[in-house]
Amino acid sequence: MGTSGINWPEVIKTLGIVTLALLAAAVATGYFMPKNRKLLFKWHRIIGFTALVLAVTHAVIVIVIFGI
Repeated sequence: MGTSGINWPEVIKTLGIVTLALLAAAVATGYFMPKNRKLLFKWHRIIGFTALVLAVTHAVIVIVIFGI
């Protein structure tokens, strides 16, 4: 875990929860897209890209810290 003072399990857990919430939001905006396509597609892309970045960050931290 190191002596950096960062509580890595808490960081990993938080990133995972936020990523799942963003994925759910991306699915919801995709589902409701036919009602307001122009606005929702913009947000769908932003939320999806943010979820992807957080998921990769989450995976890299898990691999580096725990060696999985």
